[in-house]
Amino acid sequence: MTTYSSRPGPAAVAVRPVTTAADARDAEQLLDAQRRWLRSIGIEVADAQPTASGDYDDPAAYYAPPDGALLVARLGDVPVGLVGVCRLAEPPGERAGELPEAAELRRMFVLDRARGHGAGRRLLAGAIDAARRLGVAELWLETVPAHMAAAARMYASAGFRPAPPLGHTHLPGTVTLRLRLRPAADRPAPRRAGRPWPVGALPVLGAAPAG
Repeated sequence: MTTYSSRPGPAAVAVRPVTTAADARDAEQLLDAQRRWLRSIGIEVADAQPTASGDYDDPAAYYAPPDGALLVARLGDVPVGLVGVCRLAEPPGERAGELPEAAELRRMFVLDRARGHGAGRRLLAGAIDAARRLGVAELWLETVPAHMAAAARMYASAGFRPAPPLGHTHLPGTVTLRLRLRPAADRPAPRRAGRPWPVGALPVLGAAPAG
């Protein structure tokens, strides 16, 4: 089991994949907190992404290996954040061939009381590593910088760059970013179909600032 930890001490943050029923319950509670946070800033998930119920209803199943990963951050023993990574199927029409072996980062969220401990960066590092373990060439995400400027800066510092829109999130100001994980010449042949396109997730709303 891979663990991503911040500096040692009583307030250290550790990020681990969801592997047990208790982990899954923690993830569900964090997603409920994320949805409440979104409502507090005037965003209703059902309106922003009408097909987003799958990963909220059963996140552990939705992000299950071998085509996904769900990570939970803990501050000490307390769950304080999560992120999901899921392989994407090749999009149809004019986007066909543009996303060979790609995954999407979504549901990035850190509780307010845990910010400033590096949880966002630990989750991002874990998500990037999870994408590499999936064997994909690129990791994509959507974000709304007007609501999460610190998260946008964190993604930029990690190497994410502007990309053509995925179109999963129907909110003004949504931007799409991607991180190339290795040169195109090193990309493997496609393996599995991945999740249906579009998957209707709400990737980064509620992401934590760096710290």
